[in-house]
Amino acid sequence: MSTKSAAQRNFFPLLCWDVISSQRELMVEGFRKNLDINELSDISERKGWVFEWNQLVDKSYDAIVITDTNRKILWVNDGFKEMTGYPKSFALGRTPNFLQGKETNESSKQAIRSKLSVGDSFTQQVVNYKQDKSPYVCEITIYPVKNNRHEIAAFLALEREIRQAG
Repeated sequence: MSTKSAAQRNFFPLLCWDVISSQRELMVEGFRKNLDINELSDISERKGWVFEWNQLVDKSYDAIVITDTNRKILWVNDGFKEMTGYPKSFALGRTPNFLQGKETNESSKQAIRSKLSVGDSFTQQVVNYKQDKSPYVCEITIYPVKNNRHEIAAFLALEREIRQAG
């Protein structure tokens, strides 16, 4: 006759694969952020931009988009393709308008244009479209990037898909 309780007989050892998996995801995210920061630091040095790129480590984002003051895309990270389906080469030189469609609210677009003209950091939600034409709600946090003369030279957009639209 066994003296083990029901709880002891039904005990299964804790498998740590879920812990390892979540740790791996955090390591990969950290590695990707470091790649983004290194690449942006190199671009910044070449262009004479002044920005504290290391602050991106603490920010949550799926994609990074850098535009010039005319809103032409200068650079996107690898997360941009993962989030939108569009390759980097397609995005470069275009404005982010190619991500918009019939559900994109005109007031959201106007709010972004207006806030860009002020030159302060801000967060805005907008309905964007992936390459496969599926809509999603994108939360965009935009920071001005200044040059050595403290003039706005570019804009950094940290983008997160917060939910499917529709």
